Amino acid sequence: MSTLKVSFSNIIYLQVVAITGFEGKDRIDVKTMLEVAGAKYTGFFSRANTLLLCNRLEGEKFGKAREWRIPFVNLQWLSDLILGRVEGVRNYASPRYQQYDLEDPFRIDSYQNIHLLQPWMVPLKISPAARKDFIASHASQGDKRKHEPTSPVGSAAKKQRKEGEDWDGTITVDPHRAPPRVLFTGIEPKIVKELTRKLERLGGQVADSIQTCTHLVAAKVSRTVKFLSGVSVCGHIISPAWLEESYKSRYILDETNFVLADKEAEVTFNFNLKESMMRSKHCKLFQNLIFYLTPGVKPGIDMMRDIIESAGGRVLISRPSLKNIMVIRKNIASTAFIVVTCDNDLPSCRDLFNDHIEIHNAEFILTGVLKQQLDFNTFKYYGKVG
Repeated sequence: MSTLKVSFSNIIYLQVVAITGFEGKDRIDVKTMLEVAGAKYTGFFSRANTLLLCNRLEGEKFGKAREWRIPFVNLQWLSDLILGRVEGVRNYASPRYQQYDLEDPFRIDSYQNIHLLQPWMVPLKISPAARKDFIASHASQGDKRKHEPTSPVGSAAKKQRKEGEDWDGTITVDPHRAPPRVLFTGIEPKIVKELTRKLERLGGQVADSIQTCTHLVAAKVSRTVKFLSGVSVCGHIISPAWLEESYKSRYILDETNFVLADKEAEVTFNFNLKESMMRSKHCKLFQNLIFYLTPGVKPGIDMMRDIIESAGGRVLISRPSLKNIMVIRKNIASTAFIVVTCDNDLPSCRDLFNDHIEIHNAEFILTGVLKQQLDFNTFKYYGKVG
Protein backbone atom coordinates (compact mmCIF):
# COMPACT_ATOMS: atom_id res chain seq x y z
CA MET A 1 0.00 0.00 0.00
CA SER A 2 2.84 2.41 0.77
CA THR A 3 4.35 1.82 -2.69
CA LEU A 4 1.00 2.61 -4.31
CA LYS A 5 0.67 5.80 -2.27
CA VAL A 6 4.12 7.04 -3.26
CA SER A 7 3.51 6.27 -6.94
CA PHE A 8 0.12 7.98 -6.85
CA SER A 9 1.62 11.08 -5.19
CA ASN A 10 4.41 11.39 -7.71
CA ILE A 11 2.02 11.11 -10.65
CA ILE A 12 -0.86 13.35 -9.62
CA TYR A 13 0.15 15.78 -6.88
CA LEU A 14 2.57 17.67 -9.12
CA GLN A 15 0.16 17.87 -12.05
CA VAL A 16 -1.36 21.19 -13.10
CA VAL A 17 -4.33 20.11 -15.18
CA ALA A 18 -6.78 21.94 -17.45
CA ILE A 19 -9.77 20.35 -19.15
CA THR A 20 -11.47 20.87 -22.50
CA GLY A 21 -14.52 19.47 -24.28
CA PHE A 22 -16.51 18.82 -21.08
CA GLU A 23 -19.56 20.96 -20.45
CA GLY A 24 -22.16 21.50 -17.75
CA LYS A 25 -22.40 18.77 -15.12
CA ASP A 26 -19.70 16.70 -16.85
CA ARG A 27 -17.21 19.55 -16.43
CA ILE A 28 -18.05 19.84 -12.72
CA ASP A 29 -17.66 16.08 -12.27
CA VAL A 30 -14.23 16.04 -13.94
CA LYS A 31 -13.12 18.99 -11.85
CA THR A 32 -14.26 17.17 -8.69
CA MET A 33 -12.36 14.03 -9.74
CA LEU A 34 -9.18 16.06 -10.21
CA GLU A 35 -9.52 17.71 -6.82
CA VAL A 36 -10.22 14.35 -5.12
CA ALA A 37 -7.14 12.90 -6.79
CA GLY A 38 -5.02 15.80 -5.54
CA ALA A 39 -4.17 17.53 -8.82
CA LYS A 40 -4.18 21.29 -9.19
CA TYR A 41 -7.01 22.32 -11.51
CA THR A 42 -6.91 25.52 -13.58
CA GLY A 43 -9.85 26.93 -15.48
CA PHE A 44 -7.44 28.36 -18.06
CA PHE A 45 -4.61 26.79 -20.07
CA SER A 46 -1.05 28.14 -20.18
CA ARG A 47 2.53 26.93 -20.47
CA ALA A 48 2.48 26.34 -16.72
CA ASN A 49 0.04 23.46 -17.18
CA THR A 50 1.53 19.97 -17.23
CA LEU A 51 -1.45 18.09 -18.68
CA LEU A 52 -4.64 18.65 -20.66
CA LEU A 53 -7.64 16.38 -20.07
CA CYS A 54 -9.63 16.17 -23.34
CA ASN A 55 -13.04 14.89 -24.28
CA ARG A 56 -12.54 15.78 -27.94
CA LEU A 57 -9.44 16.70 -29.95
CA GLU A 58 -10.58 20.20 -30.81
CA GLY A 59 -10.64 23.73 -29.45
CA GLU A 60 -8.13 26.41 -28.60
CA LYS A 61 -6.71 24.63 -25.55
CA PHE A 62 -6.03 21.49 -27.55
CA GLY A 63 -4.34 23.54 -30.27
CA LYS A 64 -2.09 25.19 -27.70
CA ALA A 65 -1.27 21.84 -26.07
CA ARG A 66 0.05 20.57 -29.39
CA GLU A 67 1.91 23.78 -30.08
CA TRP A 68 3.56 23.79 -26.63
CA ARG A 69 4.03 19.99 -26.60
CA ILE A 70 2.07 19.54 -23.39
CA PRO A 71 0.69 15.98 -22.98
CA PHE A 72 -3.05 15.41 -23.43
CA VAL A 73 -5.09 12.37 -22.37
CA ASN A 74 -8.69 11.23 -22.10
CA LEU A 75 -10.75 10.79 -18.92
CA GLN A 76 -9.82 7.09 -18.74
CA TRP A 77 -6.36 8.17 -17.58
CA LEU A 78 -7.81 9.95 -14.55
CA SER A 79 -10.26 7.12 -13.83
CA ASP A 80 -7.44 4.55 -13.82
CA LEU A 81 -5.40 6.72 -11.50
CA ILE A 82 -8.24 7.17 -9.01
CA LEU A 83 -9.07 3.45 -9.11
CA GLY A 84 -5.46 2.54 -8.29
CA ARG A 85 -4.33 1.30 -11.70
CA VAL A 86 -1.12 3.38 -11.65
CA GLU A 87 1.17 1.02 -13.51
CA GLY A 88 0.30 2.34 -16.96
CA VAL A 89 -0.70 5.98 -16.40
CA ARG A 90 2.81 7.33 -16.93
CA ASN A 91 2.48 6.39 -20.58
CA TYR A 92 0.33 9.27 -21.85
CA ALA A 93 0.61 8.01 -25.44
CA SER A 94 -0.98 4.65 -24.62
CA PRO A 95 -3.88 3.85 -27.02
CA ARG A 96 -6.04 3.40 -23.92
CA TYR A 97 -5.60 7.11 -23.11
CA GLN A 98 -5.85 8.42 -26.67
CA GLN A 99 -9.45 7.49 -27.48
CA TYR A 100 -11.69 10.55 -27.73
CA ASP A 101 -15.25 11.66 -28.41
CA LEU A 102 -16.54 8.55 -26.63
CA GLU A 103 -20.23 7.94 -26.07
CA ASP A 104 -19.66 7.72 -22.29
CA PRO A 105 -16.24 9.02 -21.23
CA PHE A 106 -17.08 8.24 -17.58
CA ARG A 107 -17.67 4.54 -18.25
CA ILE A 108 -15.76 2.25 -15.85
CA ASP A 109 -14.20 -0.89 -17.29
CA SER A 110 -15.75 -3.49 -14.96
CA TYR A 111 -13.38 -6.24 -16.13
CA GLN A 112 -10.30 -4.18 -15.32
CA ASN A 113 -11.68 -3.20 -11.89
CA ILE A 114 -13.32 -6.46 -10.81
CA HIS A 115 -11.43 -6.38 -7.50
CA LEU A 116 -13.22 -3.16 -6.57
CA LEU A 117 -16.65 -4.25 -7.75
CA GLN A 118 -16.61 -7.75 -6.24
CA PRO A 119 -17.78 -6.74 -2.75
CA TRP A 120 -20.83 -5.03 -4.27
CA MET A 121 -21.84 -8.19 -6.11
CA VAL A 122 -22.46 -10.19 -2.93
CA PRO A 123 -25.96 -9.54 -1.50
CA LEU A 124 -26.31 -8.67 2.17
CA LYS A 125 -28.45 -10.98 4.25
CA ILE A 126 -30.75 -9.13 6.66
CA SER A 127 -33.14 -10.93 8.93
CA PRO A 128 -36.82 -9.90 8.89
CA ALA A 129 -36.52 -8.78 12.54
CA ALA A 130 -33.51 -6.50 11.80
CA ARG A 131 -35.29 -5.01 8.80
CA LYS A 132 -38.42 -4.29 10.88
CA ASP A 133 -36.36 -2.61 13.63
CA PHE A 134 -34.52 -0.45 11.09
CA ILE A 135 -37.73 0.76 9.41
CA ALA A 136 -39.32 1.60 12.78
CA SER A 137 -36.22 3.48 13.96
CA HIS A 138 -35.92 5.43 10.71
CA ALA A 139 -39.60 6.43 10.81
CA SER A 140 -39.37 7.75 14.38
CA GLN A 141 -36.27 9.81 13.59
CA GLY A 142 -38.04 11.27 10.58
CA ASP A 143 -41.01 12.37 12.70
CA LYS A 144 -38.63 13.97 15.20
CA ARG A 145 -36.77 15.94 12.56
CA LYS A 146 -40.07 17.10 11.10
CA HIS A 147 -40.90 18.97 14.32
CA GLU A 148 -37.43 20.36 15.00
CA PRO A 149 -36.90 24.09 14.34
CA THR A 150 -34.82 24.85 11.29
CA SER A 151 -31.16 25.45 12.12
CA PRO A 152 -29.91 28.90 11.02
CA VAL A 153 -26.59 27.34 10.13
CA GLY A 154 -28.28 24.63 8.10
CA SER A 155 -30.47 27.17 6.33
CA ALA A 156 -27.45 29.28 5.45
CA ALA A 157 -25.60 26.25 4.14
CA LYS A 158 -28.62 25.19 2.10
CA LYS A 159 -28.99 28.68 0.68
CA GLN A 160 -25.30 28.77 -0.14
CA ARG A 161 -25.53 25.46 -2.02
CA LYS A 162 -28.64 26.67 -3.84
CA GLU A 163 -26.80 29.74 -5.00
CA GLY A 164 -24.12 27.53 -6.51
CA GLU A 165 -21.38 28.30 -4.02
CA ASP A 166 -18.69 25.72 -4.71
CA TRP A 167 -15.76 26.85 -2.57
CA ASP A 168 -14.98 28.19 0.85
CA GLY A 169 -13.70 31.60 -0.24
CA THR A 170 -10.00 30.86 0.30
CA ILE A 171 -8.12 32.75 -2.39
CA THR A 172 -4.54 33.28 -3.49
CA VAL A 173 -3.61 36.98 -3.48
CA ASP A 174 -0.65 38.40 -5.38
CA PRO A 175 1.00 40.88 -2.97
CA HIS A 176 2.60 42.72 -5.89
CA ARG A 177 -0.69 43.40 -7.61
CA ALA A 178 -3.40 45.86 -6.61
CA PRO A 179 -6.96 44.49 -6.43
CA PRO A 180 -8.82 45.03 -9.72
CA ARG A 181 -11.39 47.83 -9.94
CA VAL A 182 -14.02 46.66 -12.40
CA LEU A 183 -16.96 48.05 -14.36
CA PHE A 184 -19.37 46.23 -16.65
CA THR A 185 -20.94 47.30 -19.93
CA GLY A 186 -23.37 45.66 -22.33
CA ILE A 187 -24.15 42.80 -19.90
CA GLU A 188 -27.55 41.89 -18.46
CA PRO A 189 -28.12 43.16 -14.88
CA LYS A 190 -28.73 39.63 -13.55
CA ILE A 191 -25.37 38.47 -14.90
CA VAL A 192 -23.63 41.63 -13.63
CA LYS A 193 -24.94 40.88 -10.13
CA GLU A 194 -23.48 37.36 -10.21
CA LEU A 195 -20.16 38.54 -11.66
CA THR A 196 -19.95 41.26 -9.02
CA ARG A 197 -20.41 38.67 -6.28
CA LYS A 198 -17.57 36.59 -7.69
CA LEU A 199 -15.38 39.69 -8.12
CA GLU A 200 -15.81 40.63 -4.47
CA ARG A 201 -15.08 37.05 -3.34
CA LEU A 202 -11.81 37.30 -5.25
CA GLY A 203 -10.86 40.52 -3.43
CA GLY A 204 -11.72 42.92 -6.25
CA GLN A 205 -14.21 45.76 -6.22
CA VAL A 206 -16.56 47.67 -8.49
CA ALA A 207 -14.94 50.94 -9.61
CA ASP A 208 -16.46 54.29 -8.65
CA SER A 209 -16.17 55.61 -12.20
CA ILE A 210 -14.62 54.80 -15.54
CA GLN A 211 -11.71 57.06 -14.61
CA THR A 212 -10.70 54.75 -11.74
CA CYS A 213 -11.56 51.52 -13.56
CA THR A 214 -8.70 49.10 -14.26
CA HIS A 215 -10.77 46.35 -15.91
CA LEU A 216 -13.80 46.86 -18.15
CA VAL A 217 -15.78 43.65 -18.59
CA ALA A 218 -17.87 43.48 -21.76
CA ALA A 219 -19.64 40.76 -23.69
CA LYS A 220 -19.01 42.50 -27.01
CA VAL A 221 -17.75 45.74 -28.54
CA SER A 222 -20.28 48.53 -28.14
CA ARG A 223 -20.18 52.27 -28.65
CA THR A 224 -21.48 53.12 -25.20
CA VAL A 225 -19.94 55.99 -23.26
CA LYS A 226 -18.45 53.49 -20.83
CA PHE A 227 -16.85 51.36 -23.54
CA LEU A 228 -15.46 54.26 -25.57
CA SER A 229 -14.12 55.94 -22.44
CA GLY A 230 -12.71 52.61 -21.33
CA VAL A 231 -10.61 52.28 -24.48
CA SER A 232 -8.82 55.45 -23.39
CA VAL A 233 -8.42 54.87 -19.65
CA CYS A 234 -8.75 51.17 -18.75
CA GLY A 235 -5.78 48.88 -18.59
CA HIS A 236 -7.85 45.94 -19.80
CA ILE A 237 -11.07 45.34 -21.71
CA ILE A 238 -11.92 41.69 -21.21
CA SER A 239 -14.71 39.15 -21.51
CA PRO A 240 -16.78 37.87 -18.55
CA ALA A 241 -14.85 34.59 -18.82
CA TRP A 242 -11.97 36.28 -16.99
CA LEU A 243 -14.02 36.55 -13.81
CA GLU A 244 -15.66 33.15 -14.26
CA GLU A 245 -12.34 31.33 -14.69
CA SER A 246 -10.63 33.35 -11.96
CA TYR A 247 -13.41 32.34 -9.59
CA LYS A 248 -12.96 28.68 -10.51
CA SER A 249 -9.19 28.96 -9.99
CA ARG A 250 -9.47 30.83 -6.65
CA TYR A 251 -7.20 33.69 -7.75
CA ILE A 252 -7.10 36.58 -10.22
CA LEU A 253 -5.87 35.20 -13.53
CA ASP A 254 -3.66 36.97 -16.03
CA GLU A 255 -5.81 38.94 -18.46
CA THR A 256 -3.89 37.93 -21.61
CA ASN A 257 -6.09 34.93 -22.39
CA PHE A 258 -9.33 36.87 -21.85
CA VAL A 259 -8.96 39.98 -24.00
CA LEU A 260 -12.35 40.80 -25.52
CA ALA A 261 -12.65 39.36 -29.03
CA ASP A 262 -15.47 40.59 -31.28
CA LYS A 263 -14.39 40.02 -34.88
CA GLU A 264 -17.77 41.01 -36.29
CA ALA A 265 -17.65 44.45 -34.66
CA GLU A 266 -14.01 44.93 -35.64
CA VAL A 267 -14.95 44.32 -39.27
CA THR A 268 -18.01 46.60 -39.03
CA PHE A 269 -16.06 49.51 -37.51
CA ASN A 270 -12.79 48.73 -39.30
CA PHE A 271 -10.57 48.65 -36.22
CA ASN A 272 -8.57 46.28 -34.01
CA LEU A 273 -9.25 46.49 -30.27
CA LYS A 274 -5.82 45.23 -29.22
CA GLU A 275 -4.12 47.81 -31.39
CA SER A 276 -6.38 50.57 -30.08
CA MET A 277 -5.58 49.63 -26.49
CA MET A 278 -1.87 49.69 -27.23
CA ARG A 279 -2.15 53.16 -28.77
CA SER A 280 -4.11 54.47 -25.79
CA LYS A 281 -1.34 53.34 -23.43
CA HIS A 282 1.26 55.16 -25.53
CA CYS A 283 -0.38 58.60 -25.35
CA LYS A 284 -3.74 60.30 -24.91
CA LEU A 285 -5.52 60.68 -28.25
CA PHE A 286 -6.92 64.18 -27.61
CA GLN A 287 -4.00 65.55 -25.63
CA ASN A 288 -3.58 69.32 -26.25
CA LEU A 289 -6.87 69.48 -28.19
CA ILE A 290 -9.70 71.84 -27.25
CA PHE A 291 -13.27 71.13 -28.36
CA TYR A 292 -16.46 73.07 -28.69
CA LEU A 293 -19.67 71.01 -29.14
CA THR A 294 -22.72 72.61 -30.73
CA PRO A 295 -26.07 72.03 -28.92
CA GLY A 296 -27.51 69.47 -31.35
CA VAL A 297 -24.61 67.01 -31.27
CA LYS A 298 -25.58 63.41 -30.61
CA PRO A 299 -25.40 61.32 -28.43
CA GLY A 300 -25.44 64.47 -26.29
CA ILE A 301 -22.98 67.03 -24.98
CA ASP A 302 -22.53 65.46 -21.54
CA MET A 303 -21.85 62.01 -22.98
CA MET A 304 -19.47 63.39 -25.59
CA ARG A 305 -17.66 65.38 -22.91
CA ASP A 306 -17.02 62.22 -20.88
CA ILE A 307 -15.58 60.45 -23.93
CA ILE A 308 -13.39 63.41 -24.91
CA GLU A 309 -12.04 64.07 -21.42
CA SER A 310 -11.24 60.38 -20.94
CA ALA A 311 -9.06 60.65 -24.05
CA GLY A 312 -7.24 63.71 -22.67
CA GLY A 313 -9.17 66.46 -24.44
CA ARG A 314 -10.79 69.59 -23.05
CA VAL A 315 -14.36 70.73 -23.77
CA LEU A 316 -15.38 74.40 -23.61
CA ILE A 317 -18.78 75.28 -22.19
CA SER A 318 -19.33 78.17 -24.62
CA ARG A 319 -17.90 79.00 -27.98
CA PRO A 320 -14.94 81.40 -27.78
CA SER A 321 -14.64 84.42 -30.02
CA LEU A 322 -12.78 84.10 -33.32
CA LYS A 323 -9.98 86.16 -31.78
CA ASN A 324 -9.52 83.69 -28.93
CA ILE A 325 -9.72 80.75 -31.32
CA MET A 326 -6.86 82.24 -33.31
CA VAL A 327 -4.82 82.61 -30.12
CA ILE A 328 -5.36 78.93 -29.31
CA ARG A 329 -4.29 77.90 -32.82
CA LYS A 330 -1.22 80.13 -32.69
CA ASN A 331 -0.02 79.02 -29.24
CA ILE A 332 -0.72 75.27 -29.62
CA ALA A 333 -1.31 74.14 -33.23
CA SER A 334 -3.45 74.97 -36.24
CA THR A 335 -5.66 71.95 -35.49
CA ALA A 336 -5.76 72.47 -31.72
CA PHE A 337 -9.30 73.92 -31.72
CA ILE A 338 -12.00 71.61 -33.07
CA VAL A 339 -15.73 72.18 -33.46
CA VAL A 340 -17.95 69.11 -33.37
CA THR A 341 -21.38 69.75 -34.86
CA CYS A 342 -24.25 68.21 -36.83
CA ASP A 343 -26.16 69.07 -39.99
CA ASN A 344 -28.86 71.01 -38.14
CA ASP A 345 -26.31 73.20 -36.34
CA LEU A 346 -24.20 74.04 -39.38
CA PRO A 347 -25.75 77.53 -39.88
CA SER A 348 -24.31 78.57 -36.50
CA CYS A 349 -20.83 77.67 -37.79
CA ARG A 350 -21.02 79.85 -40.93
CA ASP A 351 -18.36 82.32 -39.80
CA LEU A 352 -15.94 79.56 -38.81
CA PHE A 353 -15.62 78.16 -42.33
CA ASN A 354 -14.10 81.42 -43.58
CA ASP A 355 -11.21 81.10 -41.13
CA HIS A 356 -10.60 77.40 -41.88
CA ILE A 357 -11.49 76.23 -38.40
CA GLU A 358 -11.62 72.44 -37.99
CA ILE A 359 -15.32 71.46 -38.09
CA HIS A 360 -16.31 67.78 -37.90
CA ASN A 361 -19.30 65.58 -37.15
CA ALA A 362 -19.54 63.35 -34.06
CA GLU A 363 -17.79 60.43 -35.76
CA PHE A 364 -14.53 62.33 -35.44
CA ILE A 365 -14.88 61.56 -31.73
CA LEU A 366 -16.69 58.22 -31.72
CA THR A 367 -14.73 56.47 -34.47
CA GLY A 368 -11.54 58.25 -33.52
CA VAL A 369 -11.65 56.96 -29.95
CA LEU A 370 -12.54 53.43 -31.04
CA LYS A 371 -9.54 53.36 -33.40
CA GLN A 372 -7.42 55.66 -31.21
CA GLN A 373 -6.53 57.61 -34.34
CA LEU A 374 -7.08 61.22 -35.39
CA ASP A 375 -8.71 61.48 -38.82
CA PHE A 376 -8.93 65.10 -39.93
CA ASN A 377 -10.39 64.26 -43.37
CA THR A 378 -13.13 61.62 -43.28
CA PHE A 379 -15.61 63.38 -40.97
CA LYS A 380 -14.84 66.99 -41.83
CA TYR A 381 -17.38 69.56 -43.01
CA TYR A 382 -16.14 71.61 -45.96
CA GLY A 383 -17.25 74.86 -47.62
CA LYS A 384 -19.68 77.58 -46.75
CA VAL A 385 -23.20 77.16 -45.46
CA GLY A 386 -25.93 78.55 -47.73
